[in-house]
Amino acid sequence: MKPEKTPDILSAIRIRHASPFGNMHVIITVDPKAPDGKQEREIFAHLGKAGDLPASDLEGMCRLASVVLRMGGELPLVIDQLTGIGTSLAVSGAESASLADSLAQALQAYQGAVERAGGVIRLLTCSVRQADS
Repeated sequence: MKPEKTPDILSAIRIRHASPFGNMHVIITVDPKAPDGKQEREIFAHLGKAGDLPASDLEGMCRLASVVLRMGGELPLVIDQLTGIGTSLAVSGAESASLADSLAQALQAYQGAVERAGGVIRLLTCSVRQADS
């Protein structure tokens, strides 16, 4: 079974989230007219100034999460698998235990924003600030 191909042009939503390695910028591409109702298609993330190793780990997580979504999996499954993963490199007092946990938190923030906005299409047409959460 191969992952579904994505269109050349897709809408996206960006989330900025603090991680143990600095600000993480997560981009979720969405297809608001997806016939199966599963609108999230791909996840991309970038770390501000983290260096090669954390950035490559994050890219790997995002690639695998994107494959899950494109094969019909749902975002809550991805979040569930990433939530709570820890590392000995975690910064003391940080709200997240690892890059994986930070990515899960960012995806949860996206889900919350979609719910508050009343759906992906409404979220795509407005900005949501952290204070709104």
